[in-house]
Amino acid sequence: MDWSILGDSISTYYDAVPEGYPVFYTRENAMYNGLTGVHDLWWHRVLTAMGAQVLVDAAFSGGHVSGEQYPAANSYERIRALRTETTVPDGILVYLGHNDYGFADPLESGAAEPDVRYFYDAYRVMLRRLRETYPHAQIVCGTLMATYIEFRPDWHFAERNKAGVPFAAFNDAIRRACREEGVTLADIDATGVRTEVLDGSHSTRRGHIQLADAWKQCLGL
Repeated sequence: MDWSILGDSISTYYDAVPEGYPVFYTRENAMYNGLTGVHDLWWHRVLTAMGAQVLVDAAFSGGHVSGEQYPAANSYERIRALRTETTVPDGILVYLGHNDYGFADPLESGAAEPDVRYFYDAYRVMLRRLRETYPHAQIVCGTLMATYIEFRPDWHFAERNKAGVPFAAFNDAIRRACREEGVTLADIDATGVRTEVLDGSHSTRRGHIQLADAWKQCLGL
């Protein structure tokens, strides 16, 4: 089985993403966070447990779901990058939304027609376009996992963004979008697990294990 990844910086790794995609886990950052190879990333651990292999790691550092053009994850350009010239994915793991939350992108338009400037609307459009482009692929979306810093008891994960919108509201938006579009949800937020980071956002090797274990728990692996 060939699976692709639609993600942001947490899912990137040097020499693993499409050409031109920005990467957080450069050699230096990977070393700093204790990662010794792409096999340490959460999605690689999940695919291994599934008995699957990666087709394309289409993760884009700094990427949002919302936005009217590339590199927004709802854009056809991002979605088409999930395949190769000869192969389409059998499945797609989607882990996105941390940047939308952190940069306080508006949550929902409430309009009859989706407005991709809003997170919930854009998430639904993204799922519709994924199903349109890959009608036979299994799509699994993860809710967002909060973070912690092991040796910083004074540091606390921001439960609200700068616009005052709760982190929980973004996860509820993902749950609703998956339910409305008939897409499988891996509700990793509901496990109560947090992922270890050093900078507030990007998982360490231990954090990727925590992320992967939560995904595997949700998927029954």
